[in-house]
Amino acid sequence: MMGRFSGPHAWRPTVKLPLIDETEVREGALTEVDFLGRPAILFREDGRVTAYLNVCAHLGGPLRLEGGTLRCQWHGACFDARSDRARCGPARPDSRLIRLPVTVEDGRVLYVYGE
Repeated sequence: MMGRFSGPHAWRPTVKLPLIDETEVREGALTEVDFLGRPAILFREDGRVTAYLNVCAHLGGPLRLEGGTLRCQWHGACFDARSDRARCGPARPDSRLIRLPVTVEDGRVLYVYGE
């Protein structure tokens, strides 16, 4: 049985949280921002803005961008910057980074929840 708040036509709130001015996110370079008290990283690749929590899936270390790879600064685990999937250990082969859904509106990068 489907309730009034379930199913394909259920009402879902959308939250948009401003993170940073779009002009501050540069091609091929990381920009760190505060995301509800946790560090997040943003970068632009081929004009598209991508965001992740700045936490390695292996042991929680900070990440740095090396071309198309996000690498843990503690143990060297690496992840594909586009797909968020592990490329090399010591992270498990099936591990992934925590991607934040973002959009750009009116010159601001916004975290989007609920769309």
